[in-house]
Amino acid sequence: MDYVLLFVRTAVAMVFAIAVIAKLGGRDAFHQFTTSLDSFGLPARASVAAMVIAGEAASGLLLAVAPRLGGPLATIVLVGFAIGIAGVIRRGATVHCRCFGATTTALGRRHVIRNLVLAAASVAVALGPVPTPLVDPAIVAAIALGLAVGAGIAKWDDLIFVFASTQRSSR
Repeated sequence: MDYVLLFVRTAVAMVFAIAVIAKLGGRDAFHQFTTSLDSFGLPARASVAAMVIAGEAASGLLLAVAPRLGGPLATIVLVGFAIGIAGVIRRGATVHCRCFGATTTALGRRHVIRNLVLAAASVAVALGPVPTPLVDPAIVAAIALGLAVGAGIAKWDDLIFVFASTQRSSR
């Protein structure tokens, strides 16, 4: 069970890391994220964007080094995101996901589900045992797999776009 939780912890931390890097990837990326805050009823100000990004960064970092703190913080951040996205959906607004940088994908139920699944994983991390810092192949494998799956979750919309485009072009 320790290895499963280490894998989950790493995957969720990786999702946060990719989100932070994408939003801070340049002036344009930060500006697009800042402007998108208005769609969620938040002030579209750099200070608000910085607070959101700081919450993501702290969640990812604490998941990596102090899961008893990182798990609850990540849960709060992810549930907050899910509520914000649900509000956008309820209003019927078309808002492009700026979760992991610029994309043409509109926010939808799958984004709410993704955040709630990640929040549940964060709860499990917070409540589960923390593995000892011994380095063994299972720990390395759990971390490596967690990094790969976290990257896949973060880039899910892009993967769907690529595979959907491939299927359309092969017909």
